[in-house]
Amino acid sequence: MKWIKTKDKLPKNFTEVLCTDGKHVYYAEYTSPYSGFNDSKFILVKGVGIVEPFDYYHSKIITHWMPLPKIPNYEKHSN
Repeated sequence: MKWIKTKDKLPKNFTEVLCTDGKHVYYAEYTSPYSGFNDSKFILVKGVGIVEPFDYYHSKIITHWMPLPKIPNYEKHSN
């Protein structure tokens, strides 16, 4: 997967993504202006420097994002 510049493309509304401000990587949910917020925002859930979950960062602070990777398949082991 490659990082996508926020100025080139933004995620779909209510999409969980990885995003960065150029210093740290965050797990976030993106909300578009059409979701009831005044502006596009990445709602940061986990990452360095997050005091409380669900800190709001405007997309102009977040420089890049990428979709979350797919969950790996696993085999159930019988005992």
